[in-house]
Amino acid sequence: MAEAHPVPEPDSPAWQTAELEARTRALEGFADLTRDLSFQTDPYALIRRAQELAQSLLPQGFAVYYEPEGGLWRLKSQVGDLGSPSLQALLDAGLPFEDTQNLLIPWQSGQPLYQQAYDMTLDRLTGETVGQLQSTATIPMLVGGEPRGVFAFGLNSPLPWSRADRAVLESITRSLGSAIERVERTRTLEVERAALDAFVQFTETAADLTDVHALAQQAIDVLQRTLGPVSAAYYDLEGGLWKARVLSPEIPVPVADTLRAGIPMDAPSYAEALRTRQLVLVPAWEPEREGVEHSGMYGAGAMYPYVVDGEPRGMLGLGTQVARDWTPREQAIIRAVGRSLGLALERSEAAHRLERQNAELEARTRALEGFADLTRDLSFQTDPYALIRRAMEVVLAQLPPGVALYYEPDGNVWRARAQLGTLRADLQAAVDAGLPFDETQNLRIPQQTRLPHYQSEYDAGTDRLGDLALGIVATATLPVITEGAVRGVFAVALYSLRPWTPADRALLETVVRSLGLALEGAQGVQDLQRRTAELERSNRELEQFAYVASHDLQEPLRTVTSFVELLNRRYGDHGDARAQQYVAHITDGTRRMSQLIQDLLAFSRVTSQGRAPQPVDMNRLMDDVRQDLGTQFAQRGGTLAVDPLPAVRADGTQVRQVMQNLIGNALKFSVPGRAPHIQVRAVREGGRVQFDVQDNGIGIAPEYYDRIFTIFQRLHTREQYEGSGIGLSIARRIVERHGGSIWLDSAIGQGTTFHFTLPAAD
Repeated sequence: MAEAHPVPEPDSPAWQTAELEARTRALEGFADLTRDLSFQTDPYALIRRAQELAQSLLPQGFAVYYEPEGGLWRLKSQVGDLGSPSLQALLDAGLPFEDTQNLLIPWQSGQPLYQQAYDMTLDRLTGETVGQLQSTATIPMLVGGEPRGVFAFGLNSPLPWSRADRAVLESITRSLGSAIERVERTRTLEVERAALDAFVQFTETAADLTDVHALAQQAIDVLQRTLGPVSAAYYDLEGGLWKARVLSPEIPVPVADTLRAGIPMDAPSYAEALRTRQLVLVPAWEPEREGVEHSGMYGAGAMYPYVVDGEPRGMLGLGTQVARDWTPREQAIIRAVGRSLGLALERSEAAHRLERQNAELEARTRALEGFADLTRDLSFQTDPYALIRRAMEVVLAQLPPGVALYYEPDGNVWRARAQLGTLRADLQAAVDAGLPFDETQNLRIPQQTRLPHYQSEYDAGTDRLGDLALGIVATATLPVITEGAVRGVFAVALYSLRPWTPADRALLETVVRSLGLALEGAQGVQDLQRRTAELERSNRELEQFAYVASHDLQEPLRTVTSFVELLNRRYGDHGDARAQQYVAHITDGTRRMSQLIQDLLAFSRVTSQGRAPQPVDMNRLMDDVRQDLGTQFAQRGGTLAVDPLPAVRADGTQVRQVMQNLIGNALKFSVPGRAPHIQVRAVREGGRVQFDVQDNGIGIAPEYYDRIFTIFQRLHTREQYEGSGIGLSIARRIVERHGGSIWLDSAIGQGTTFHFTLPAAD
C-alpha cells in the first residue's frame, strides 16, 4: 500500500481490487493481533496493537487514540513520532473538547472524518504547532454501539485517502471495537462469576445459622477467602454509635479498639450508607474525615448497611491496604456477599419473629380457649361482674400464683368491683376501703394512657402502699375499654418474680380486650332487649291508632257524602252553577279522603292481618296478577313477559299485592306514545329469591329513590297521574315483613327496574 501512485480511477476494476487487497491485508494483520491477544484483558493493549498494525499498513506517520475526560480529549495511546515537540506537548496536556473539531465531528456524527490536506483551523492550531502534519483521518471507535473514543491517524506527507486506505482504517477500528467489547463482556462475566461464587459460598456456610453475629462471621470469612488481604468488621448500632461486634483477626489492635468503642452515626461514609441504604465505596480513605483513628494504613473502604423492618440493624465495613480503590471484581464480590448477608439477616429476623409469634399465638390460643365458655354463655349472661370474674379465672389459670382485681373509679377512690384470689389482711382492708384515686398510679397510668402498664419488679412507691404491698413481686394493670371509653382497670399481682414475656402480655391483652367486647355485648343485649320491647309496644300502638283512626274517620265521612248527595238531588236542577261547582268539589274531596283512609287501613293491615308464610307458586300467582290487571293492559296497549319463577315462602295475598302495585305503577307511569312493556324475572341466591320487575316507562331521578317509598309521597300532581302515593310504601312494608329488601335502578326516559327479595320455598 506504500505505493500510492498512480492512483486507479474510482470504481474501476483496479480500484476495487486495491480496496479488496487492503481489506484483506488489514484483516490478516488483525487476525494475528486477535490470536496474540486471546488472553489479553487490557483494552489499551489491544488499542496499541491495532495502532501498530495500522502504522505498518500506511505510509510514514503516527497513530493516536483519544477519549473524552473532564472537558478535554485525553491521549490514551500513541504509536509513532509526531515530528513536533510542541504538538506532542499539546496532546499530552489534553485538547479542548469543544474546540477540537477534528475529533468532535466523528464523535458526534459516528462517521469517519478524512482530510487530505489537514485544516489546522478546525482545531484552532497554528503552523508552528502542527509541524509537518499534512493529512489526517479521525474515526470513532464504537463499543457496544456507543462511542468510546476516537482513533486518529496523522501523515507527514500529503495523501489522497483512497477507498482502500479508508477500508483499512475503518476495518481496523471496527474490529478493535468488537475485540474490546468481547474483552469487557468476558471481564463482566468473570466478575459476575466471582460474585456468584461468593454468594454460593456464603449461602452454603450460613444456611442453618440464625445468630446475627455468627452470620456476620461467616460473611467476613467468605470475603477474606475471595478478596484476599482485606479487613472486615460487623457493627451494631448502640447509643448513637456503630460498635464493632465481629472483627477479622488481622485488624491492628489500635484500630480494633477504636471500632469496638464505636464510630459516631454521623461519620460521613457510615451516615451516607445508612441514608441511601446501599453499598458505599470509599476510595482514597481519609481517617480524619471518616472519624476512625489509627486507620491510616488503609487505602480504600466500603460500608454495607442493613435495615430490617425499617430500622437500622447493622453495618458491614471493609478496608484494603493494597490499593486506593476497589476493582470491579472486588466491588461485585462485596455486593454479592453483602446482599447475601442481608438476606440471611432477614431470614434470621423472620425466624426469631416467628418464634415470638408462635409463643404469643399459643398464649392467645389458651386465652381464647378459656374465654370461649364465656362468649358461649354471653347470650344469657348479662351480669358484667360475672363476666369479669370469668376473665380472671382464665388469666390466673395461665400464670403463677397471684390475685386478680377489677377496679372502677368511685369519686376520689378506686373501688374493687371484682376479685379472685386472696390478699394479706391489711392490704385487703385497704382495698375494701378504696384506694386513693390520684395516688394509686398503677391504676391511674393505664386509665390515662389507655395502654397496659407492666412491672416485672413491683415498686410499692408507685401506689404509696409501703409495707402493705409486701409479698407482691410483679404487677400488670390493663385498661378495660368499652364503647371507646375506659370503664375500669384489670389488675394482676403475682407473688413470685415474673418478667412479663411477650406471651404473657399477649395473654393478658387478649383476655382484657375480649372482656371489653363481652361487656359491650352484655350491655348490648340488655339495650337490645329493652329497645325491642319498646319498638314492639310502639308498633302495636301505632297500628292500633292507624286502624282505629281510619275506621272511625269513615263514619263522619259517609255522613258528609250522604248529605252532599241529598243536596245535589234536591237542588241540583235549580240552575245555580256555583252551587253545583261547590258540590262537585265536596264530592271529589270526600272521594279522595275515602281512598286515603282505605289506603291507610291497608297499610296498617300488612302486619296486623298478615297470614303465616307458606309455599307460594309464583308462576300461578303471576297468572292471577295478569288477570287482575287485564283491563289496564288493554287500555294502555301494554305487554307483560314473565320468565319461569321459583317458589317462595310467604303470604301469597301480600306478595300478589306487591306485584300488582309494581306492575300497576309501570303501566301508569308509561311514556306517552310508547306501548308499556313489563318484564318479570327472578334468580335464586342461597336461601332467598331476587325478583326484578323492569319497565320502559318515564324513569325516576336518583334523588327520589328513597322518597318514593315514603307513605303518601308523590313525584307528580294528581292531574298528571292518579293515585295516593301509598302503593310502594305498602310494597316495602310487605317485603320487609318477610325479612327481605326492596330497591331500584332507573334511567330517565328509559325505564325503571324494581328489585326485591323473599325467602325461598325450600
